[in-house]
Amino acid sequence: MNVAAKKFYQDRFMDLSKYRLERCALGAEWDAAVERSPQGTIFATSAVLACLKGARPGLWSVWKDRQRVAGLCVVESEDGRAAIANDVVIYAGVMFEPAPAEQSRAQTVAEQFRITSFCTARLVELYDDIFLNFAPAFVDIRPFLWHNYGTDGAHFVPDVRYTSMIDLAPNPGGGAETDPVYLNASKSRRQQIRYGRGDGVTTETSTAVDVIGDLYVQSFARQGKSVDQASIDELVGVTRSLIEHQCGQLYVTRTAKGDIGSAAVFGWDRKRAYYLYGGNAPDLRDDHTGTMVLWDALLDLRARGIPEVDLEGVNSPLRGHFKLSFGGSVTPYYHLVLRK
Repeated sequence: MNVAAKKFYQDRFMDLSKYRLERCALGAEWDAAVERSPQGTIFATSAVLACLKGARPGLWSVWKDRQRVAGLCVVESEDGRAAIANDVVIYAGVMFEPAPAEQSRAQTVAEQFRITSFCTARLVELYDDIFLNFAPAFVDIRPFLWHNYGTDGAHFVPDVRYTSMIDLAPNPGGGAETDPVYLNASKSRRQQIRYGRGDGVTTETSTAVDVIGDLYVQSFARQGKSVDQASIDELVGVTRSLIEHQCGQLYVTRTAKGDIGSAAVFGWDRKRAYYLYGGNAPDLRDDHTGTMVLWDALLDLRARGIPEVDLEGVNSPLRGHFKLSFGGSVTPYYHLVLRK
């Protein structure tokens, strides 16, 4: 442990000599560990990480003596010298193994603090530059914030981000008037859902993955922005991979005339579903397909037994307003960057 750390860590409490880091590879063993962890998400699994372009997954297991206590996932630059941001991998970072049943809450908090402290120290040894993005279930970033505490050395700078979590509670009566998901939505969003139903808008599941790429490009073009082909190939590749791994679905919504107005991609694990990508045909924006593709997806995901949906990001005014109108809970998560 460095000298700065000893200024505020108690040596007896912070004995990290029993921990070690081992490089891992993508595969069933890694995916099972991600699934076990409360901080594990679909973004840290092979179905997503194998699709990266121009970067590679940096996967590590944290061991304490002979016991695996956590996983660590970053996206590495091609030369392996930096942990970098990547638009595909929304959540990664430290993923703890489930706490032992006999362990008290205080013991769990203390142990996870030690694990994170160990990861902090090793990360700055492994990479010249570091970007970290944690799942909402990872809440204690203090070891990162306290790196080089009280010195002029490199520091981790936090960026608090927000997403919207929708509880897919069951509908006891079957109709809209008893549906808690519908009733939690805003008045204007419920109105759009009724208009969509009345106008004959329909949603179907699809394997035509190029549709999401085309609509994604159109959505950005309407805003005067362009999307490079590598990003589109990556998006389409992730969508195809999720469908093939049976942990994701492409939803396509059509007008009453049969025209495709919107599409959305969701991935899921045993904990929840995640909204990944969406796109709309600019000339059909008034046909309620943008609302209906999300609403019908929520109904389908609930029917699959998925308990909640992470709409993945409410970090810009317009996009945040639209997503929150579906009635989710605002939930924070963290990005960290090492500033030298």
